Amino acid sequence: MRLGPAILAVLLAGCGGATPGGSSDAGSSPSDPGTFQTAQGFCSSNPKLAGGDLVGTWTIVGVCAISTNYPDNCATTTLSLSLAAQGSVTFNTDQTGSIDVTVVIKKSSIMPPSCSSAGTCAAFESDLTVGSNGIVSASCSPSTTDPTLCACEESYTPYLMQGSGSYKLELPTYLYSPDLHLQGGFLVNGNSLRLDGPAFMGTEFELMGRR
Repeated sequence: MRLGPAILAVLLAGCGGATPGGSSDAGSSPSDPGTFQTAQGFCSSNPKLAGGDLVGTWTIVGVCAISTNYPDNCATTTLSLSLAAQGSVTFNTDQTGSIDVTVVIKKSSIMPPSCSSAGTCAAFESDLTVGSNGIVSASCSPSTTDPTLCACEESYTPYLMQGSGSYKLELPTYLYSPDLHLQGGFLVNGNSLRLDGPAFMGTEFELMGRR
């Protein structure tokens, strides 16, 4: 889904969506740390995902993400994510591996009521829950700082990435594995890993690992 200009300005520096042969969304230019959401202070920079030696077991210590599912008629929307991740990913020398990672996500947004189906904050609350099986709860009410806007909170069921099987490198910097639910660029820097590609409920993730 396309995003409005203001949302793009906030989220452009995020993660996900790279394609083989192209440049990753996590490019080489510096970014405002505020555009990244993370559990442990990672993702405060935006390095080129330049590959490296994946082999080993990586403990997930953080996650950052961008959200891509807000309507393009809400260009003045502001959005923040609250994220936590835990688990591990293993890459073996024979290009097999395993993953057991859980990501918990909450979204907070400020939006004009005109973007809802009926032009009210109550309508927003209904809009967010209709057809969204992953939402545990959603609430919207007039913002305490600006009553003409709606403040909404969304909570989701934990996103589980579990599996084992093969992986391959489409490029030296790009990993592909349906078995591990992974597709995207990566960067190994010593004992640190940035792993791009997972996506859930309109949110694209970048996992941070240590080995």
